Amino acid sequence: MPREIVTSENREEYMEKKMAEKLGKPVEEKENGLKTLTEKYQKEHGIDADVWSGKHGIELSKIIVPKEKRGEGIGSKFMEELATHADKEGKRIALSPSKDFGASSVDRLKGFYKKYGFVENKGKHKDFSISHSMYRNPAKKEKQ
Repeated sequence: MPREIVTSENREEYMEKKMAEKLGKPVEEKENGLKTLTEKYQKEHGIDADVWSGKHGIELSKIIVPKEKRGEGIGSKFMEELATHADKEGKRIALSPSKDFGASSVDRLKGFYKKYGFVENKGKHKDFSISHSMYRNPAKKEKQ
């Protein structure tokens, strides 16, 4: 059986998994939260979204709101829930806006994502560890 490699990025998940195994509890996959979110919006609103946990956090490759539902705030609600999920998990969200899926303007998409804390991956915000053109770091948790 191959050995698991534990890094600073996956240490918390590894420890949770080992503790659950030790206690005989089922291991809850963190990816499930993203799957549940996308399935909810697909079923309720017809949104087509590709979201997954990648090497450097959460990756969003597309979000398509049906034409007849545009302007109702559904895409905004989806992004708010995705950002909340990412904050809870302490994960970055990365994406690269494009017109490939019917958007009228990349600049308009960038403006949309900036409302949710995304920054362009350039200049003082350049992160060479990712190839996406925008990212959003998780919100810092306030100390109690």
